Amino acid sequence: MTAYDNIAFPLRVVRAGKGDIDRAVKSTAAMLDIEKLMDRKPAELSGGQRQRVAIARALVRRPRLFLLDEPLSNLDAQLRSRTRVELKNLQQQLGITTLYVTHDQTEAMTLGNRIALLKDGSLVQVGTPEDMYARPRTAFAATFIGSPPMNLIGAHIRQEDERVFAVLGDSATKIELTKNMGPERWSKREIMVGIRPEHIHFSAESSPLNLSGRISAIESLGREFLLHVQTDCGVILVLDADKQFKSGDAVTLGVDPDRIHVFTGRSNENGIQSFI
Repeated sequence: MTAYDNIAFPLRVVRAGKGDIDRAVKSTAAMLDIEKLMDRKPAELSGGQRQRVAIARALVRRPRLFLLDEPLSNLDAQLRSRTRVELKNLQQQLGITTLYVTHDQTEAMTLGNRIALLKDGSLVQVGTPEDMYARPRTAFAATFIGSPPMNLIGAHIRQEDERVFAVLGDSATKIELTKNMGPERWSKREIMVGIRPEHIHFSAESSPLNLSGRISAIESLGREFLLHVQTDCGVILVLDADKQFKSGDAVTLGVDPDRIHVFTGRSNENGIQSFI
């Protein structure tokens, strides 16, 4: 069968009208940018083109439930982005419940109303994209959701009177933990501190609350720059809107205590668990 016949097949099975079939096939093909492929047979299509025809065949039926398993994996980046938007628009227009399986966290964040994150067959976390990003429950969730990923730094607890600090790695940097938890909760615990690259800023002065390092690499992302900063705690990723530094510069990093995430040092099948 030609691509047209493949897409039209589900509608012909239910004996839809010829005009309705033609309109549905053409509009679906236009959405996926395959109008020029309608007369071609499978052997004349590339892998990505075949995948788009398969998606069109599923979409044209307007079913009550979509089960999509990595449907965009063979598309080029530009077409993948456009098709992702079209899939979301179509889902919103038709109100069709969709179970979408993907390893691409960008697809999960942009397409999903709710995300179920799995690791090694176990359910790690379920929530809205916003919850998954802002309140990850495990270190695995924290590093999987978000690009660039969250920085994870080994740390230990230090109590000073009634105040509790996370001391980062082998450095002198300490961050006060301000999550309304008593000192007894933290006593003698090894932890992981998570900090998103966009929640780190450059500071003009050194202090026990800041972390010193040297820029080892700078990546241009267009509107912003991703800086790799070598510190006593390892490489820290920092997102910055201005290229005010160059590779090799010594810098001081500051962190807002209210922006950090704290995870225990104990691992299980779902990854490192979160305190907060």
